Formats: sequence, C-alpha cells, structure tokens
Amino acid sequence: MQHLSKKFPLDIQKVGKEEIRSYFQDKTTTIFGPPGTGKTHTLLSIVEKHLEEGYRPEEIGYFAYTKKAANEAIDRATSKFDYEEKDFEWFRTLHSMAFKQLNLSTQSVMKDRHYKALGKLLQIKEFLNTNSQIEDTGQSMQKNPFMRIIELARNNMVNIDVQWRKSEDHVEGGFPELERIYETYIDYKVEHELYDFNDMLLELVNEGSVPSLPVIIIDEAQDLSMLQWYAVILLAKSTKHIYIAGDDDQAIFKWAGAIPEMLMRTPGNKKVLNQSFRIPQRVYNVAESVANKIKVRVKKEWEPTEEAGEVLHYSSIEYVPFDKDGEYYVLARTKYVLQKVEEYFKREGIIYNRFNKNKSISEKVCYAINCWNKLVRGEEISLGGAKNMYKYISSGPEHIEKGYKTWDKALEDDIVVTYSNLFENHGLRVPEELLWHEALNLINEDVVMYIRKCERRGQDINAIPKIKILTIHGSKGGEADNVVLLSELSRKSYTSLLKNGDDERRVFYTGITRTKKNLFLVRSSNDYEYSEMFLRQNFRLNREEYAN
Repeated sequence: MQHLSKKFPLDIQKVGKEEIRSYFQDKTTTIFGPPGTGKTHTLLSIVEKHLEEGYRPEEIGYFAYTKKAANEAIDRATSKFDYEEKDFEWFRTLHSMAFKQLNLSTQSVMKDRHYKALGKLLQIKEFLNTNSQIEDTGQSMQKNPFMRIIELARNNMVNIDVQWRKSEDHVEGGFPELERIYETYIDYKVEHELYDFNDMLLELVNEGSVPSLPVIIIDEAQDLSMLQWYAVILLAKSTKHIYIAGDDDQAIFKWAGAIPEMLMRTPGNKKVLNQSFRIPQRVYNVAESVANKIKVRVKKEWEPTEEAGEVLHYSSIEYVPFDKDGEYYVLARTKYVLQKVEEYFKREGIIYNRFNKNKSISEKVCYAINCWNKLVRGEEISLGGAKNMYKYISSGPEHIEKGYKTWDKALEDDIVVTYSNLFENHGLRVPEELLWHEALNLINEDVVMYIRKCERRGQDINAIPKIKILTIHGSKGGEADNVVLLSELSRKSYTSLLKNGDDERRVFYTGITRTKKNLFLVRSSNDYEYSEMFLRQNFRLNREEYAN
C-alpha cells in the first residue's frame, strides 16, 4: 500500500500559476448564486444542455460539497431526465470520486471504531472523527485541538509545523505533542492499511488519476479547501467544459480550510443568478446590509421576491411568536447558545427537532404512549408495539409479572393484541384505567413533565416538529418560512469579528438568508455586550426597533 507522504509538497504544486490558469481560461463559466436564486436548477439545466448535445450521463461530472447535496442532485436529475441513478456515475463528492478512482473498499476506510481505538492508544478521549460528519458537512469536526491543526495542515497542503505557527489553538503539550499525535496517526493507518477521507484526495492528487470527463460541474465551490481545489485542477486539465458554482458571501468554512478566494478569482466567464425565489424584500435589505460590510467579496446584483416579508427584533426568545404558519429554524452561532433555547422549550412545553436528527421527544417513548392510549380505548396494537411499551413499565405484581418482559422469538411483531390479550397471556397487570404517565412508570420524570406540558399546550407529540434548532453552519442549504436568529457571540467570536469581520458576517448572512417569510432577530440576554455591539454594527439596530 502506497500511503500518503508525511511531507509536502506534492508534484502538482510544481505546476506554475499560468499553466493552471490555462486549464480554466477558455472553457470555464463561474456561476455566482445568491441565496434562493435556483443554483441547482441552473446546474441541472446545464446537464440537460450537454445531454441534448449528445454527451452521455457518465461523461458528466457533478461534484457536490456534501453527500447530501450529491444525492439531491442525483434525485433531481433522475426525476428530470429519462435515466436511472446508476447512469449518473460521477454525481458524487470529490472524496467519493477519489474512493472510486483509487479502487478502495469500505474495509480500507477509517471508521468510528478505528478512531476510538486510536484515541485509546493516544489516551485522548475526544479524538473521535466520523466519516459521516464529513459526508454531512464536507468538513471534519475534530474536537481535539491537535487533530484540528493536523486536518487543517492537510486541507491547506502544508506541513504541520507551518500550520502550527499559524494556529491560535496552542494547548498544553505544545508542538512535541502535536508531532506525537501526527506520527501515531499516520503509523496507525499504515499498519492497518487504512485511509481517511483526506488521504484519498491526497493520494489521488499525488497520482493524478482523475477520471477524464468532457463536462465537469463543481457545486458549492466557496467551501472547497486547497486540497479539494487541486483535485478540481486535475479535473480541469483534461475536460472541455467547466462550470464552477457557489456564493462567496456564504463561505462559512474558512476555519476548516475553505478558500473562497479561489472561486472569486477563477478565470473564464462570470455569471450571476439575479432573481431570488426565496428571500422577501425586507429580509433582503437586512442581508444586503450585512453583505455590503464584507470587504473581500464579489459584488452581485440580485433581486428579492415580490413579498415584503417581516423583520422583527426581540430582546429575548421568550417574546418570539411561534404560532405563525410554516416551519421555523432557530439558529445560533454555536451549540452552546442553542442549549439555552432547548431549556426554554422544555420549560414551556414546545416540541422541536434537534440539529436535523432527533425530535425532542423520543420516538420510542411516543410509540409507547400511543400504544397505551389505544389499549385503554379498547383498540388493538401490534405485538411489536407492546414489546416497546413494556420497556417503559417496571416488573412487579401491579405492573408486569416477572418473566414476561422476555418475549418468545416465535411471536411475530405484526401480531395484533388487545389489553385483554396482554393481561391474560403476557403478564400485563397495570390497571387499564391509569393514564399513560401513571402506567409507563419507567419514563424519566423530567421527560414526563415535558410531555405533559406539551399536551397541555395542545401540541401533537406524534407530529413532525415545525421547529428545528440548528447551528448556522448546520442550516446551510436549507430554508424555512420563519427564521429566529440569535445574535449571541462568544468573546472568541467577537474577537474574531474585530480581527476579520468578513468571516463572522458571512456566517450571519448565511443564517439570515435561510428565510422565506419572517425573520426574527434576537439579542442575547447573557452576553449582552457582544451581541448588542454586533447587532448595532451589522443590522443598524436602534433600541426602539425591538418588538419586545
């Protein structure tokens, strides 16, 4: 196994700037897509044009930043064109392209268990780095500060000592600890013949073995790292048509190595999509007030929708109206801020979805409650539902008789049962007149209190939550009718704003532009100083503008 070198530079770095420029100059169209301007639709129209010209689907490369975006492109392409998913062979991420080109197997890719084992070897608890994070976000989310530096070095294609000198993340152990972790990490992968996602791209770039495709499309290019850009350069060298799409104003991954300047400076034709189908007029005005403060950017002329929309300022999330039609995004710069939002929702009995993953009430708990409520109404439930419900009832003469929580494997989950069946044959002794929170006595008390508050508020615990709490980074690519944007900044974020305001303004611009109808700007009550300064500097906030 020829594994990545511990040293840079790579051979491609010897290629001159002018030569690289020649790869793009006469065959590249850069498409700047402000929020909601139909960038994906435009790119699929380009795919359609080249299909009509006679190119086969497998001759077109559509490289998205995340697996989710790549899958969305495939879904939309197969619904639009008379082809199957397998026909669009090169609709994938750059990492996935490298995986395919290097003929790797899933067994050769670092997985969670390997990171856990490596963490134990290094005696580092927070070493975990999942491939799913990279697939979902396009970037590694390392918690360990040394690993963050290592990942940045690889993304920036520099040696770790160079990245160390640039980093503000200096921690106990210093550079010798960084070297120890780096050497152990490399040795572990070599010993077990494993690759992480960056290894794939590094080896691909070293070998120069990219597919020869007449048409390539690069989406969300503002988020690409230098390593990813070198893969794009190799693709550009042999192609006939290049389309590079993105929005530098939404470049929010610079902390992870993204280089939006590459998008801004790409040679060739430039095109700006100038009509948003999402952003209403008042929200547009706020967004532009932030964007115009970004010093290094490509200025874009674009228009909002004909809707006026609404922009309101609040001193606390407690005053935000969550009774409007449509979905809500509650967005903040960090998860720490959102923890306080969750506490408020729990206290008030408001159901929500956490970070696009889990509902605030466990689906299994909801299922158990539904099953019990059906039983007391005299209705049937499935045996699978009964099995789940039993997990929330204690053993005992007034609950479930001893031994009945172990089910006969021969009993299929789809068998229907009633309260009488369970009482007579399966040890259920809970009186059927009890309410769910009395019968299901193993549900955590805090959870019970929260659910009962939700019920008293008239919320349907089985419905898909209309409120999602997300970091601004996690909301990228999404949209909602109503966006609640918390302005709270940590001291670190505010210091970053003072040093390089562009990065922080891009983050909040991205949050603002998730809005389809109503934008609610909320000042933090805890870090008042920083959030107030940020609001005043970027949203022209006057005290009288607060709705509450």
